[in-house]
Amino acid sequence: DLKEKPHLTSLDIRMLETPVIAIEQSRVEVLRMADGCTKMLDWLGELTQQKEPDSKQVQKLFHREEVLDTIQDEIVAFLSDMLAANLPHEVIDEGRNQLRIADELESISDYIDSVLKFHMKLLDQGHSFDSKQQGQIRELHERVSQYLSFVTECYSRRQTEIMTKVNTMQSEIKHLVKKLRNNHLERLSRDKVAPHVNVAFMATLNSYGRVTDHTLNVAEAIAGVK
Repeated sequence: DLKEKPHLTSLDIRMLETPVIAIEQSRVEVLRMADGCTKMLDWLGELTQQKEPDSKQVQKLFHREEVLDTIQDEIVAFLSDMLAANLPHEVIDEGRNQLRIADELESISDYIDSVLKFHMKLLDQGHSFDSKQQGQIRELHERVSQYLSFVTECYSRRQTEIMTKVNTMQSEIKHLVKKLRNNHLERLSRDKVAPHVNVAFMATLNSYGRVTDHTLNVAEAIAGVK
C-alpha cells in the first residue's frame, strides 16, 4: 500500500491554469524555505552555546532540514509542470528564478545541519572548542546570520538593488573565515590541539563559508545577476 507522502506545501496543480496566481503561490513556498533557513541558523546559534544541547531542539533542527528538502521537491515538481506550458516570458523568468533560489536555500539548510552534526560529534568524542575558538565561531555565526537575514528579507520585500551591500557583507565574511583559518593553522604549529577538535573547527569554518557562498547565489538571483 503505497501511500502518497503528505504534501507540505499548498501548491495545487489546478492553480497552473492561472499562471499569475500559481507563480505567487510558489513564491510563498520559497519564502517559507527562506524562513526555515533563518530559523535553523537561530537554533544552531542557541544549541552551540549550550553545555549540553537540548535534544528536542537538536531533533527540531534536523527535522526542519528534511522538511525543507520536501518543500523544495514540491516546488520543483510544481514549477517544472508550469514551465512546460506556453507562458509569458516574465512568468517563466520568475519561475526559473524561484527554482534557483529554492535550490540554494536547500543547500544552505544542509550546511547548517552539518555544523550541528560536527558539534554533536565533537561532544560525543568528549571534546569541545575552547573559549577562544567558541568566541571566533560565535562571531562568524553572527555575521553569517545577519547576512542571510538581510538577503531573505530583501527577497520578501522584493528589493532588488542589493548587490552593493551584499558584496560588502560577502567579502567581510570571506575575509573573516580566511583569518580564522590562518590563526588556527598557526596555532597548530605552536600548541597541541586534539585532532578531533582540529577537524571539527576546520569543518565548521568550511560549512559557514559554504552558507555564505549560497547566500550570495540567492542574492544574485534576487538582483537578476545571471
